[in-house]
Amino acid sequence: MRLIKRRNFLQLGAGTTAAMLLSQCSRSQLPTAASSAIHHQTYKSENGLLSLDLVAKAQTVKLGDHRQAGRRDRNANLLTYNGQIPGPRLEAKSGDRIQIRLTNQLDQPTNLHYHGLHIPPTGTADDVFLKISPG
Repeated sequence: MRLIKRRNFLQLGAGTTAAMLLSQCSRSQLPTAASSAIHHQTYKSENGLLSLDLVAKAQTVKLGDHRQAGRRDRNANLLTYNGQIPGPRLEAKSGDRIQIRLTNQLDQPTNLHYHGLHIPPTGTADDVFLKISPG
């Protein structure tokens, strides 16, 4: 393991912060991700089970700015879940089981883990180090 000096750490931290702030400043000039072909699907648990298929894949997505009339749409190559940006919304109740069948159509390993759920990081339920290979 390589140690990093305090000065380098502070420089990297300042650079990262500056990059984040600059990206927020220019945000109003960038198109927002939206397309009539993209819809945000919501999956809800039924009878104590939330079961769904997710496909991770690279996809060309049309970006448009709904705030400015006449502005041309642009295409962007993005990583999607089920072709959506952002991915689908999952809704479950406390105590429900969640069953997700993930198909990785990317050309690199991926991972799936939860944000906002109280799931122990043991086994395969929420292992951030678990790699799912392409295919």
